[in-house]
Amino acid sequence: MPATFGVSTPHKLISALVCDTEKNFIAAGIENPEDGPNSSPVYIWDQRNPSVPLRSYIESHTDTVTNLALHPSHPTLLLSSSTDGLLNIFDSAQADEDDALYQVINHGSAIAHAGFMYPSTDIYAIGTDETVSFYALQSQKEEDEEPAPKPCVVAGKHSESDLNLIPITKGSNGPLDYTFDLGNSISLPGAHGEEIVRDLFTDIQTHTTYTCGEDGQVRAWKSAGEASMEVDEAAGSSKKKRKEKKDKKEKERYKPY
Repeated sequence: MPATFGVSTPHKLISALVCDTEKNFIAAGIENPEDGPNSSPVYIWDQRNPSVPLRSYIESHTDTVTNLALHPSHPTLLLSSSTDGLLNIFDSAQADEDDALYQVINHGSAIAHAGFMYPSTDIYAIGTDETVSFYALQSQKEEDEEPAPKPCVVAGKHSESDLNLIPITKGSNGPLDYTFDLGNSISLPGAHGEEIVRDLFTDIQTHTTYTCGEDGQVRAWKSAGEASMEVDEAAGSSKKKRKEKKDKKEKERYKPY
């Protein structure tokens, strides 16, 4: 069957292709023929005018583009994967590359294949090291400007399985005038048992706090508001300790899950 038309690209080595004939959409990813990092663009054409790319995303990948996929329900979202270890989500409605780059995911190793998990918005990636990972597509809400961080001190006693997030307020009497707001401290009952807590991270989008400790565990703590909540068995607290925590209603609590 003879070709009905052809696209023109500045590069000869096309390594990935995706089309949507209903929307006259064609996208191609480019192979990197070099041994080291090099620009591996993603080009988009309108098939009614295939001689010139409609979009050129030049700088977002530094190695061979291995796969392209269109989102099943948001057809302007284009996923690209590469042996540079990155998954990029482009909003192809945007001409400028910086504006078009909707989300970047670092898979951590060269990606052989990737795509969307229809009908959800989840993303899968298969690495050349035979690992498979799943990622969430960033929501529009996550694009909103994050609120300014609020300073706090994380303190506790691992010998008492106790960890607290204590807000700090700035006074007006000089640069070192800070006060601990103990009344609004947040308790993570049980923490990591008798082991030291090494780090903490709070995801403001899901209102979840993650902790890791020398017990080899990563724990997620969900805000429970004003009401006190029982601690999961995984938190390592005894029933007696949970009851003692339950009686303290003046503090906001977090529950690990």
